[in-house]
Amino acid sequence: KNIKNRREKIMNVIKEVGLYDQRDHKPDELSGGQRQRVSIARALVKNPPLILADEPTANLDSKTGAQIIELMQDLNKIHNTTFVIATHDVHVLQKIDRVIELSDGVLN
Repeated sequence: KNIKNRREKIMNVIKEVGLYDQRDHKPDELSGGQRQRVSIARALVKNPPLILADEPTANLDSKTGAQIIELMQDLNKIHNTTFVIATHDVHVLQKIDRVIELSDGVLN
Protein backbone atom coordinates (compact mmCIF):
# COMPACT_ATOMS: atom_id res chain seq x y z
CA LYS A 1 0.00 0.00 0.00
CA ASN A 2 2.83 2.43 0.83
CA ILE A 3 4.46 1.85 -2.57
CA LYS A 4 1.11 2.44 -4.29
CA ASN A 5 0.63 5.72 -2.41
CA ARG A 6 4.17 6.82 -3.24
CA ARG A 7 3.71 6.04 -6.94
CA GLU A 8 0.39 7.90 -6.97
CA LYS A 9 2.03 10.95 -5.34
CA ILE A 10 4.87 10.85 -7.90
CA MET A 11 2.44 10.65 -10.83
CA ASN A 12 0.40 13.58 -9.43
CA VAL A 13 3.50 15.75 -9.11
CA ILE A 14 4.65 14.77 -12.61
CA LYS A 15 1.25 15.90 -13.92
CA GLU A 16 1.47 19.16 -11.96
CA VAL A 17 4.81 20.07 -13.52
CA GLY A 18 3.54 19.21 -17.01
CA LEU A 19 5.65 16.14 -17.71
CA TYR A 20 3.13 13.32 -17.66
CA ASP A 21 3.55 12.63 -21.39
CA GLN A 22 7.34 12.44 -20.93
CA ARG A 23 7.27 10.26 -17.79
CA ASP A 24 9.09 7.38 -19.48
CA HIS A 25 11.81 9.48 -21.14
CA LYS A 26 15.47 9.31 -20.17
CA PRO A 27 17.20 12.54 -19.04
CA ASP A 28 19.07 12.95 -22.34
CA GLU A 29 15.71 12.87 -24.13
CA LEU A 30 14.43 15.93 -22.23
CA SER A 31 14.96 19.62 -22.93
CA GLY A 32 16.59 21.95 -20.38
CA GLY A 33 13.19 23.23 -19.27
CA GLN A 34 11.86 19.71 -18.88
CA ARG A 35 14.91 18.74 -16.82
CA GLN A 36 14.29 21.74 -14.58
CA ARG A 37 10.68 20.60 -14.13
CA VAL A 38 11.97 17.16 -13.13
CA SER A 39 14.14 18.81 -10.47
CA ILE A 40 11.16 20.70 -9.11
CA ALA A 41 9.03 17.55 -9.11
CA ARG A 42 11.70 15.59 -7.26
CA ALA A 43 11.84 18.28 -4.60
CA LEU A 44 8.04 18.41 -4.22
CA VAL A 45 7.44 14.69 -3.76
CA LYS A 46 8.33 14.83 -0.06
CA ASN A 47 6.05 17.85 0.59
CA PRO A 48 8.77 20.17 1.90
CA PRO A 49 7.77 23.52 3.39
CA LEU A 50 10.73 25.15 1.63
CA ILE A 51 12.61 24.57 -1.63
CA LEU A 52 15.91 26.31 -2.38
CA ALA A 53 16.41 26.99 -6.09
CA ASP A 54 19.86 28.17 -7.17
CA GLU A 55 19.62 29.94 -10.55
CA PRO A 56 16.65 27.86 -11.77
CA THR A 57 16.51 29.76 -15.09
CA ALA A 58 20.26 30.05 -15.75
CA ASN A 59 20.51 27.67 -18.72
CA LEU A 60 17.07 28.32 -20.19
CA ASP A 61 15.78 30.66 -22.88
CA SER A 62 13.67 33.56 -21.58
CA LYS A 63 10.31 31.99 -22.49
CA THR A 64 11.12 28.69 -20.77
CA GLY A 65 12.60 30.55 -17.79
CA ALA A 66 9.36 32.52 -17.40
CA GLN A 67 7.38 29.26 -17.55
CA ILE A 68 9.53 27.76 -14.77
CA ILE A 69 8.96 30.80 -12.53
CA GLU A 70 5.21 30.66 -13.24
CA LEU A 71 5.25 26.95 -12.40
CA MET A 72 6.97 27.66 -9.08
CA GLN A 73 4.36 30.31 -8.29
CA ASP A 74 1.52 27.91 -9.10
CA LEU A 75 3.08 25.13 -7.04
CA ASN A 76 3.56 27.56 -4.15
CA LYS A 77 -0.21 28.06 -4.10
CA ILE A 78 -1.08 24.38 -4.57
CA HIS A 79 1.38 22.90 -2.06
CA ASN A 80 1.94 25.92 0.20
CA THR A 81 5.65 25.41 -0.43
CA THR A 82 7.94 28.43 -0.25
CA PHE A 83 10.50 28.76 -3.03
CA VAL A 84 13.68 30.66 -2.18
CA ILE A 85 15.33 31.56 -5.46
CA ALA A 86 18.94 32.70 -5.78
CA THR A 87 19.30 34.53 -9.10
CA HIS A 88 21.02 37.25 -11.06
CA ASP A 89 18.26 37.20 -13.69
CA VAL A 90 16.41 40.53 -13.69
CA HIS A 91 13.45 38.90 -15.45
CA VAL A 92 13.00 36.57 -12.49
CA LEU A 93 13.23 39.48 -10.05
CA GLN A 94 10.38 41.22 -11.86
CA LYS A 95 8.06 38.22 -11.47
CA ILE A 96 8.50 37.17 -7.86
CA ASP A 97 6.61 38.40 -4.80
CA ARG A 98 9.47 39.39 -2.55
CA VAL A 99 13.11 40.26 -3.23
CA ILE A 100 15.85 40.22 -0.61
CA GLU A 101 19.11 41.48 -2.00
CA LEU A 102 22.48 40.26 -0.77
CA SER A 103 25.16 42.80 -1.57
CA ASP A 104 28.70 42.62 -0.14
CA GLY A 105 27.50 40.23 2.54
CA VAL A 106 24.65 42.49 3.69
CA LEU A 107 20.95 41.68 3.28
CA ASN A 108 18.83 44.55 1.97
